[in-house]
Amino acid sequence: MTLQRESPDTAATVNRANENSNYGDKTDTKKRLTRQQRWRNKNPKAYLAHRYTNNALRLGILKQKPCRVCGDPKSEAHHPDYDRPMDVDWLCRKHHKAEHRQGGAS
Repeated sequence: MTLQRESPDTAATVNRANENSNYGDKTDTKKRLTRQQRWRNKNPKAYLAHRYTNNALRLGILKQKPCRVCGDPKSEAHHPDYDRPMDVDWLCRKHHKAEHRQGGAS
């Protein structure tokens, strides 16, 4: 019984296929950014303003108010200027979306 050796071309092809396979590879640390992470990286001022507002709400520094247009108690914080994160307009979802269509910041 004689053993046949693989030709160098065949071995190279197999090695290349194994290199491209991610099956079971735990060393691949480069991951794709999520849509949320890409938004955060692209809009750092907006992200920080949102964080600041959410923390202020959680700590009781800022109180949620009803929509300034229709009075709906279920309102969202709208930032006209991200450089002033505590200066927010309280708008319901409908009026918040309308504000963005008109060109508001947040």
